[in-house]
Amino acid sequence: MYLTKLSKGQLEKDIAAAKSKNHFEKMDKFYKRIPETTCGRCGVCCLDSPTMTYTEFMYAYDYLASNYDEQTIKETVTRAVKSFMYGLLDKKQTACPCLNEDNSCMIYPRAPVSCKLWGLSSKLTYENNLNGDKEKKQEFKKYFSSIGIEIPDGVLDYETPFCEATRTKDVYRLTTRDFDAFLTKDVASIEKNYPRDSEEWSFGNFLLYTFLGKKMAHERIRVVKEYHAGNIEAINQYVETLEL
Repeated sequence: MYLTKLSKGQLEKDIAAAKSKNHFEKMDKFYKRIPETTCGRCGVCCLDSPTMTYTEFMYAYDYLASNYDEQTIKETVTRAVKSFMYGLLDKKQTACPCLNEDNSCMIYPRAPVSCKLWGLSSKLTYENNLNGDKEKKQEFKKYFSSIGIEIPDGVLDYETPFCEATRTKDVYRLTTRDFDAFLTKDVASIEKNYPRDSEEWSFGNFLLYTFLGKKMAHERIRVVKEYHAGNIEAINQYVETLEL
């Protein structure tokens, strides 16, 4: 599963096309339908880089590129690489690359729908989603085991806890139907204009593949195997070699 059609140049072309076709204006209108929320800003839900569609990534990246300098963006890509590598090793090192030290979000106005709606669905919906994730995680573990990488239970079994702290201005809890309609109708109406040969990816993965290419899947395996072989500095050493 590679983003063979994605590069920084292609991303910039797609963003320009999205703006010329007013697709981002449509996204603005969609996002305004999501209720404003507050939370305790504990940062726990940000231990995972959220999944999103390519359209959501374009929308969020455009905000990142418009509001931060080149060096900050490079630092964000570097954090994405580290999170990608540690995703097979240590859950404490896998925070979203857009998480600031004060637990604020670099791209909050355009954060993906999965972030915007976190804590608003019912606990039943949350538990149903966990059941679906368990099957994917077992497939994930089986694949990496077949190539000689055993993922620690603490990584594979980790579940982002249900959030009790999220509040909206009005008493309102979104249902699964609300969430699905937003993605399958609203976002999907734009997504079809930018077909990419991938499933939904995390923001971090979209970011690192955009800047560094499909080689990252192979590099991850190589570096993690080196880490398991005893070189605990393998990830830091690899990051130092990156040319962004």
